[in-house]
Amino acid sequence: MGTGPGGAARQAAALRREGVAVTQNAMGEFSVDFGEYGWFPSVLPSEAEESESSDVEDEEEADAAAYHT
Repeated sequence: MGTGPGGAARQAAALRREGVAVTQNAMGEFSVDFGEYGWFPSVLPSEAEESESSDVEDEEEADAAAYHT
């Protein structure tokens, strides 16, 4: 949804149906107040990937150390 001619207007309409306040400025640009409607995950997806990969590396290092002792 949101691509092509009128995509932004369709996305704005969909958000409004969900109760999100969407404003439109004099230039016709749409915006949403992320302070009120933003997405605030406890861990960002990019941070989760880093955490998961470092956990795997830590486990592999621990396994290798245990094997050699």
